[in-house]
Amino acid sequence: TTAFMGCVGASDEFGKTLETCAAADGVLTHYMKDEKAPTGTCAVLVKDGERSLCTNLDAANNFNKSHLETDEAKAIYESAKFYYIAGFFLTVSVESLMVIAEHSLANDKTFC
Repeated sequence: TTAFMGCVGASDEFGKTLETCAAADGVLTHYMKDEKAPTGTCAVLVKDGERSLCTNLDAANNFNKSHLETDEAKAIYESAKFYYIAGFFLTVSVESLMVIAEHSLANDKTFC
């Protein structure tokens, strides 16, 4: 099973779309829901095989360590074998990144 965690707007269409599309592809999601910020968006520009991203992180900027303390989140990351964490977590929630990194190291799991 592939799982994904992040932060989305509590009730906007982009967040609902992310959940629906992920579920349709068999991806388990456990989103932190932000009551104040909308789900982020990203424009992808592709030319001659090169890509550039123009992002508006919005709710994704508000992900925090408390989400990883939920029973569901713990069950997801404790059962995972591999972890990929996007680079923006270095500016969003180093604490969250460290929870997963330390769990990965302590349990001899792959962390990227």
